[in-house]
Amino acid sequence: MDRSLIDQGIIDSFGLVEITGFIEQEFRVKIREEDMTREAFGSMNKMARFVSARVEMGT
Repeated sequence: MDRSLIDQGIIDSFGLVEITGFIEQEFRVKIREEDMTREAFGSMNKMARFVSARVEMGT
């Protein structure tokens, strides 16, 4: 859950765009291009923390 999905070859940049689209639709949060960093989307756990923080903020 903490391993990089990109480094492992599980997703690429197109996959990241698809994931962010899903997250925006499912959780009703806005993800800007500058949000798509390794710190926010580098692993499943990082994505979960990012989404959780956005949901709590209401954005």
